[in-house]
Amino acid sequence: MKIFLFLFIFLPSLLSAQKIQGEAQYEIRTIYKGEEYNAKFITITYKNGMYRSVEKDSTGKIISEYSGNRKDSALYRIDRETQMIFRLPWVEVDRNTRDTNSVISQTGRDSLMCGFKCTEYKVTNKIGFTTLWMTLDPRADGFEMFYPGMKGVPFLMQTVAFNVDMTIRVTKYLDRKVTDKELALPKGYKIE
Repeated sequence: MKIFLFLFIFLPSLLSAQKIQGEAQYEIRTIYKGEEYNAKFITITYKNGMYRSVEKDSTGKIISEYSGNRKDSALYRIDRETQMIFRLPWVEVDRNTRDTNSVISQTGRDSLMCGFKCTEYKVTNKIGFTTLWMTLDPRADGFEMFYPGMKGVPFLMQTVAFNVDMTIRVTKYLDRKVTDKELALPKGYKIE
């Protein structure tokens, strides 16, 4: 559940909280009991408190799409098939949503990913472990994730727990001008 919240609600809304705009493309690969499932790809477009998150499967078919606006605490799930927009409750990262039962250690390793200097962290708890490569680049800094004291935006995250190995990584990061039209809700859709 935390992976879902992170990918579709927390990460896009936190990126959009910055005075930056651009686009990050993520790839998700899941292995369960040694078998790999279809890869998924998420593109997050953001600008000054607004974002659009689109998840596609390996064929390019849209699986899910979300839009958010921190300024009016709005979060929407867009269903293109039914031409419906569903307003969802806004979720903020606070002390109640963070995992405080984990041990966090910085490994001392750094790497360059998509032009950003990233630092490796390892998070261990009773169900498994997560390795995160985080950047503190000024374009992406300014929030704590689920783990108190860990700041930055993850560019690579690998979780191993309950026979599942999931990898989420940034494959492309673009500093670009984003138009309001790109982030606007589709016209003519019914909002519930």
